[in-house]
Amino acid sequence: MPRSPEECWFLNERERMIATQRLVLKGGADENEKTEVHHVKRAVMNITNYFCAFGFFFINITVQGISLFMPTILRDLGWTATKAQLYSVPPYVCACLIAIAIAFASDKTNRRGVYLAVFTLPAIAGFSIMRWATDPNVRYGGIFLITIGAFPGGPGFLAWAANNAAGPAVRSVSTAYVVTLGTAGGILATWTYTSADAPRYPIGHTINLVGQCCVCILAIFGICYCKWENKQRDMGRRDHRLVGKTAAQIKDLGYRHPEFRYMH
Repeated sequence: MPRSPEECWFLNERERMIATQRLVLKGGADENEKTEVHHVKRAVMNITNYFCAFGFFFINITVQGISLFMPTILRDLGWTATKAQLYSVPPYVCACLIAIAIAFASDKTNRRGVYLAVFTLPAIAGFSIMRWATDPNVRYGGIFLITIGAFPGGPGFLAWAANNAAGPAVRSVSTAYVVTLGTAGGILATWTYTSADAPRYPIGHTINLVGQCCVCILAIFGICYCKWENKQRDMGRRDHRLVGKTAAQIKDLGYRHPEFRYMH
């Protein structure tokens, strides 16, 4: 894999130049800039990192929990261990195809939050089925809703955080920071489905149901915040950040530059 547009062997010289300049214009700095202390501080103070990190946290409770315990959950529907293992494959296949489709559509439309919010609805419906339905076939259908609704969320929140964290040094710190906070959800996931809760696992399904509701709320909040902040910049209320600064300092503002617009 090429490390930068300058090294993309499948692009011609003109395309590499355009891709490189596009990143500089969008990010506000050289893609190879050195990470310094103020970049770390700026990443930590970026509010968009937090709704993305906590969204990723709640997504991870579901993704890690289902990944670890799906065969156990299916076996406790009354199926044999072998059947449970085999039937755990189709939900992942569906989740993979849906995740790719959402990623493609999200990039094409230049939107993140709306897809993250909308696709919590199948996951919420799936956990509601798992929590209260009794028919094994109906509950198996709930597994499909859970995987297609929750699994695309992790990449979505990580991409959203990276899109709203310019320049390059701040983006690199932000990505690591969001991943660090978000993957803590995997720790909680190991305690959501316990043997004492079998075979219905009401506590585990309820935790995940609430978590998906939180993901929806965070995604909607992120959309509203990004739109509000973009409107403030359109009205010139962030122009004071340019006063008294040198050209180099203005270039280093990254996502705080008045001309930068958040993806929502």
